[in-house]
Formats: sequence, structure tokens, C-alpha cells
Amino acid sequence: MIPAVSALPSDLRAADAIISLPCLKRLTLLDKLSRLLDLWSHLSIPPNTAIQLGVDYISSPSFSDSHVNEQRSSVFPALLDHLERSDLSDATALYFKMDKARRKMSCVLYKRNPGVTLGERSRLLLHGDSSTDSVFVGVHFYKCAWGRNSTLERTITSVPASTFAKIDTLQLDDIPNLNLVYLLERLPRLNTLVLNGIDRDRLMALSPFACFPHSPQSIISPVLAHLYLTGVHLCDPSKHSTLPCARDILELLSSRKGVGQPLHSITFERSALNMTTSELASFNACMKKLVHTVRFLNPKA
Repeated sequence: MIPAVSALPSDLRAADAIISLPCLKRLTLLDKLSRLLDLWSHLSIPPNTAIQLGVDYISSPSFSDSHVNEQRSSVFPALLDHLERSDLSDATALYFKMDKARRKMSCVLYKRNPGVTLGERSRLLLHGDSSTDSVFVGVHFYKCAWGRNSTLERTITSVPASTFAKIDTLQLDDIPNLNLVYLLERLPRLNTLVLNGIDRDRLMALSPFACFPHSPQSIISPVLAHLYLTGVHLCDPSKHSTLPCARDILELLSSRKGVGQPLHSITFERSALNMTTSELASFNACMKKLVHTVRFLNPKA
């Protein structure tokens, strides 16, 4: 447990008033939000120190522990100085995950390891390949529930725009009620997108003109090339459902190709496509007219 200390006012954060750790490579802090921020105000660490924060950490949470905390959006502003002093040129991957069983929301920024190319790490987040990327800043909100004035979008807004400037890879795992367009608009260099468990509305957020109502001249994710859909369940198009169907996939691919922003590849992993062999062959043939590469990995029955 972090000892109770009073937050240090910004005007008192002179070198002699700070706990200096000039050789620190990694820092992990687990405690209540207030204690984390209070201690953080006393620390002076190197700009490229990797940070993991467990906000409101609890070892064995239950559903009843979940609560709305409007102060969650204060975490990233508190890290602003560290982020601004860091070399973010290799901070190119972003990961959001909601662990429903543990009531934990994770927001993780990865740095690409030296010498690794985009092609070599295009599926990094999906398989957790630490040989290509390393965690730079990981913020994990325990006992997490979002409310009207405490949303993931508001937390994202609190992250400095410069932090997102080089992001080319994004993975979203089971994030409920996220306005995907809101996030994608902040990632102009996004090349690879991994979506785990999506509905029709979230899929349509990848339509090139998803941001048309407020930005008619903008194309969403203009350099998006690789789309990974994991754990997808395609529905029968004749039934009313929030799940996407094959037609939705084809319309998305067609719309992006139609504006000169086609995807290079689409991959279905651990997905239930609910098609006969002939239907799958037809679906595959239609997609190959719209993208260069189509892959089906570990399909579900």
C-alpha cells in the first residue's frame, strides 16, 4: 500500500522537494486514485520510464465493487509532464480492454522496440508479442463503471493529442458503449485496427464518411489498411439484430474502396460466421474483389 502523503502543489515541485529516481526504468503503483496522484506529485523520474498504474486496485473485485468515479479523467492530465518529456516517436500502439469479470478497464500505450517495422508488429496486440513492443504507459481502472459525467470518451479527451500523433495500431477488446468514431478521429495515422466483439453500429463507424455530420470533408481513418475482427458473430441478414451480417462487411469494404481508401486486408479470427460452405465461398470471393487479402483464422462452428 502506498503511504499517505499530501499532494505537492505544482509551484513547490522544485528539485529539492521531489523524490528523485534518475535511474528508474519501470514503475508500478497500485492503490486508490487519490493516493496514486498524491504520491505521483512527489516523484521525479526519467522521461522514458515505463509506468503501470492500478487505479483503485483490488485483488479480488466483484460486480458490487463497481462504481462511477468522475476523477478518473484526472489521471492522464497528471501524467502530462511525463508524456511531454518523453520521446513519443515510437509510441505507436494503443490498447483498450474491459475485463468484465474483474471490472477492470485498461488503457495501454505501447512503444515499438528498436528495429521493428510496422509489418512485423501488425498483429502485436492480438497475440501480446513483447518482442516487438513494450508497455510505456498502462493505466488500469479497477472497480470501473462509467456514468453520465464519467465516460471513456471524456477520459480519452484528457489524453494530450500529441500522445496519439504516431499511433498506427489500435486494439479494442469488449469496450461497451464506446463512440468509436470519436476515438478514430483522434488517430489520423491508424494503419491496423483490431476489434474484439463488435456490433453493427461499431462496424459502421469504419465507414469512410462516419464523421460526415460534423466534418463533411473528412474521411475516417484515411490510411487504415488492416482490419482484424476477432470473436465476431455474423447474424442472419433477414433477422433484426445489433450484430453485423455479411452484407454489412461487404458494404464497409465497398464504401472504402469507392472513395479510394480500400483496406489491404481483413482477418476474421475466432469468429462464428454462421454460413454454409457455399455461402462462405461466395462471401470470400466477394471480399477478395474489394481487398487484397482475406484470412479466416481459428473459425468457430
